[in-house]
Amino acid sequence: MKFRLLSILTALSLTACLISCGGNQQKKKTGSTHDLSVPVSSADTASSPDAPTGRGGDKSADDAWNPFVMQRQVLLDEDCMCGVVYLGYVEAEAKDYGVDREYYHNIFKASGYANSFDFLLSLPEDHFASTPIGQELYLIIPYDENAHVAVNYISFDEENDFTAKVEDILYTSDNGAPFLVKCNYSDIFPDCQVVITDSKGRILTYSPMLSLRDGRVNKSAEDGQTVYDFTIYSNLDDYENDDDK
Repeated sequence: MKFRLLSILTALSLTACLISCGGNQQKKKTGSTHDLSVPVSSADTASSPDAPTGRGGDKSADDAWNPFVMQRQVLLDEDCMCGVVYLGYVEAEAKDYGVDREYYHNIFKASGYANSFDFLLSLPEDHFASTPIGQELYLIIPYDENAHVAVNYISFDEENDFTAKVEDILYTSDNGAPFLVKCNYSDIFPDCQVVITDSKGRILTYSPMLSLRDGRVNKSAEDGQTVYDFTIYSNLDDYENDDDK
């Protein structure tokens, strides 16, 4: 009888010990703040401020726009750092390409350039620069799709031999995509300066404007360089002579 009672007490003691030890082990496991065996969930990754957004971090979708431009081959063949197209006269009230996009698209279509440069109708609103009272619309195409581009609003210092002075930076880009410039109120002095730096470090400084001699695009840049003129002047004449279409 004593032996049987002792066996029961021993069994109960062992059971209590196992329960106690197991409970402590469970608490130790679940109470850990860093369990390296558990992967970080996708929800935790998405909430991280450094997590990728699916759109290149802070880079907007428009920043990645850099379409195939077949005219770049002409620029390479002619050794020109950029090409220019005079798209026509723009009403001074048409300030914002994003707001007045339909107005600009009508210019592209009426002048025939929507077909020749099929990327024009998909050009994002942030690939547009305008001086305060500019009324001439130009398309600029860098030959190098990796070029750095800056468009400056300039004035001329009368006291310093009419040297160009940068008043404001209107546009910058690091992917060399085509862009629009609306500039020039005066026929004598341009108010815009385009600076293109290609991936080889070459720099082109150019002010788009029309020549007073023949009304065509000025192709001369600084340092003896030239730009390539893609303008189809017969298309422009048809557009400018028909104000109602």
